[in-house]
Amino acid sequence: SQSERFAFIAEWYDPNASLLRRYELFFYPGDGSVEMHDVKNRRTFLKRTKYDDLHLEDLYIGNKVNVFSRQLMLVDYGDQYTARQLGSRKEKTLALIKPDAVSKAGEIIEIINKTGFTITKLKMMMLSR
Repeated sequence: SQSERFAFIAEWYDPNASLLRRYELFFYPGDGSVEMHDVKNRRTFLKRTKYDDLHLEDLYIGNKVNVFSRQLMLVDYGDQYTARQLGSRKEKTLALIKPDAVSKAGEIIEIINKTGFTITKLKMMMLSR
Protein backbone atom coordinates (compact mmCIF):
# COMPACT_ATOMS: atom_id res chain seq x y z
CA SER A 1 0.00 0.00 0.00
CA GLN A 2 1.00 3.64 -0.42
CA SER A 3 1.28 4.18 3.34
CA GLU A 4 3.33 1.03 4.05
CA ARG A 5 6.46 1.69 6.09
CA PHE A 6 9.32 -0.53 7.19
CA ALA A 7 11.42 0.36 10.23
CA PHE A 8 14.98 -0.67 11.08
CA ILE A 9 17.57 0.14 13.70
CA ALA A 10 20.73 1.20 11.90
CA GLU A 11 24.20 2.11 13.14
CA TRP A 12 26.66 4.51 11.57
CA TYR A 13 30.22 5.10 12.69
CA ASP A 14 30.86 8.84 12.91
CA PRO A 15 34.61 9.24 12.23
CA ASN A 16 34.65 12.89 13.36
CA ALA A 17 33.35 12.12 16.84
CA SER A 18 34.70 8.54 16.97
CA LEU A 19 31.20 7.39 17.94
CA LEU A 20 28.83 4.70 16.81
CA ARG A 21 25.54 6.50 16.22
CA ARG A 22 22.19 4.71 16.26
CA TYR A 23 19.27 5.69 14.05
CA GLU A 24 15.78 4.55 13.24
CA LEU A 25 15.65 4.14 9.47
CA PHE A 26 12.21 4.20 7.88
CA PHE A 27 11.68 3.06 4.30
CA TYR A 28 8.47 3.77 2.38
CA PRO A 29 8.30 1.38 -0.61
CA GLY A 30 5.28 3.15 -2.12
CA ASP A 31 7.36 6.14 -3.20
CA GLY A 32 10.90 4.95 -2.42
CA SER A 33 11.46 7.51 0.31
CA VAL A 34 13.53 7.26 3.50
CA GLU A 35 13.47 9.00 6.86
CA MET A 36 15.93 8.81 9.76
CA HIS A 37 15.61 9.60 13.45
CA ASP A 38 18.49 9.94 15.92
CA VAL A 39 17.67 7.41 18.66
CA LYS A 40 19.80 8.96 21.43
CA ASN A 41 18.77 12.59 20.90
CA ARG A 42 15.19 11.70 19.93
CA ARG A 43 15.04 14.00 16.95
CA THR A 44 14.65 13.84 13.21
CA PHE A 45 17.96 13.42 11.45
CA LEU A 46 16.64 13.19 7.88
CA LYS A 47 13.15 14.27 6.91
CA ARG A 48 11.23 11.94 4.62
CA THR A 49 12.98 12.25 1.27
CA LYS A 50 12.78 10.32 -1.98
CA TYR A 51 15.88 8.15 -2.38
CA ASP A 52 16.11 5.95 -5.47
CA ASP A 53 19.27 4.05 -4.49
CA LEU A 54 17.65 2.00 -1.70
CA HIS A 55 15.38 -0.94 -2.50
CA LEU A 56 13.27 -3.29 -0.43
CA GLU A 57 15.52 -6.26 -1.27
CA ASP A 58 18.47 -4.38 0.31
CA LEU A 59 16.73 -4.24 3.68
CA TYR A 60 17.68 -7.16 5.89
CA ILE A 61 19.46 -7.50 9.22
CA GLY A 62 23.23 -7.58 8.84
CA ASN A 63 23.31 -5.71 5.54
CA LYS A 64 25.14 -2.45 4.98
CA VAL A 65 23.22 0.16 3.00
CA ASN A 66 24.29 3.58 1.78
CA VAL A 67 21.90 6.45 2.42
CA PHE A 68 23.19 9.79 1.15
CA SER A 69 26.83 8.64 1.41
CA ARG A 70 26.47 7.24 4.93
CA GLN A 71 27.12 3.54 5.25
CA LEU A 72 24.53 2.22 7.68
CA MET A 73 24.58 -1.24 9.23
CA LEU A 74 21.09 -2.64 9.73
CA VAL A 75 21.24 -4.21 13.20
CA ASP A 76 17.59 -4.89 14.09
CA TYR A 77 13.99 -4.45 13.05
CA GLY A 78 12.47 -1.21 14.27
CA ASP A 79 9.00 -2.62 14.90
CA GLN A 80 6.99 -5.85 14.99
CA TYR A 81 5.31 -5.14 11.65
CA THR A 82 8.67 -4.98 9.85
CA ALA A 83 9.92 -8.12 11.63
CA ARG A 84 6.78 -10.05 10.62
CA GLN A 85 6.71 -8.80 7.04
CA LEU A 86 10.40 -9.00 6.18
CA GLY A 87 11.85 -11.44 8.71
CA SER A 88 10.42 -14.44 6.92
CA ARG A 89 12.10 -13.49 3.62
CA LYS A 90 15.47 -14.67 4.90
CA GLU A 91 16.48 -17.98 6.36
CA LYS A 92 19.57 -18.41 8.48
CA THR A 93 22.13 -21.16 8.49
CA LEU A 94 25.61 -21.78 9.77
CA ALA A 95 28.29 -23.19 7.51
CA LEU A 96 31.75 -24.32 8.54
CA ILE A 97 34.71 -24.88 6.26
CA LYS A 98 36.88 -27.67 7.60
CA PRO A 99 40.61 -26.95 8.02
CA ASP A 100 41.65 -29.00 4.99
CA ALA A 101 39.42 -26.85 2.73
CA VAL A 102 40.38 -23.39 4.06
CA SER A 103 42.68 -22.84 1.07
CA LYS A 104 39.58 -23.16 -1.14
CA ALA A 105 37.46 -20.72 0.93
CA GLY A 106 37.32 -18.17 -1.90
CA GLU A 107 35.99 -20.74 -4.36
CA ILE A 108 33.45 -22.00 -1.82
CA ILE A 109 32.18 -18.47 -1.13
CA GLU A 110 31.96 -17.78 -4.88
CA ILE A 111 29.85 -20.92 -5.41
CA ILE A 112 27.55 -19.95 -2.52
CA ASN A 113 27.03 -16.48 -4.04
CA LYS A 114 26.49 -17.82 -7.58
CA THR A 115 23.84 -20.17 -6.21
CA GLY A 116 21.82 -17.15 -5.11
CA PHE A 117 22.57 -17.16 -1.40
CA THR A 118 23.53 -14.00 0.48
CA ILE A 119 26.30 -14.13 3.05
CA THR A 120 25.66 -11.56 5.77
CA LYS A 121 27.88 -12.32 8.76
CA LEU A 122 31.03 -14.03 7.55
CA LYS A 123 33.55 -14.73 10.28
CA MET A 124 36.87 -16.52 10.14
CA MET A 125 38.28 -18.11 13.27
CA MET A 126 40.55 -20.88 14.38
CA LEU A 127 39.20 -23.26 16.97
CA SER A 128 41.47 -24.39 19.75
CA ARG A 129 40.99 -27.45 21.88
